[in-house]
Amino acid sequence: MRAERDKARLRMLHEATEAVEAQGLHINWTVKRKSISIPFLGLEDGIERGRGLGTRLLTQFFEACDRIGLTVYVTPAERTLGYYERFGFKWPKRQVICESNDLCQMIRKPRKWRPSR
Repeated sequence: MRAERDKARLRMLHEATEAVEAQGLHINWTVKRKSISIPFLGLEDGIERGRGLGTRLLTQFFEACDRIGLTVYVTPAERTLGYYERFGFKWPKRQVICESNDLCQMIRKPRKWRPSR
């Protein structure tokens, strides 16, 4: 029963990934138990930035993570910290100050899911 539920959740995550990638957002992720780690994501070259497309696509993807109940970890570049905070990402309480942001991850706990408007 649990294995079937896990397969269904993973299928839902793959569908969400395919949906946002079809619109130009590339997401590379790995799942462990009830969390997903996203070391890389970004818009395709040639897609105009600053028009809200990335925000809309990430909102769609994070809503799928919420429906599944996944905690999300991202490894942001310093210039994008505020962007991820808008999605509810926070620094873990026991996080040591990092000299190199490459090893620092922000965390977003699953939210009670409500369809976006």
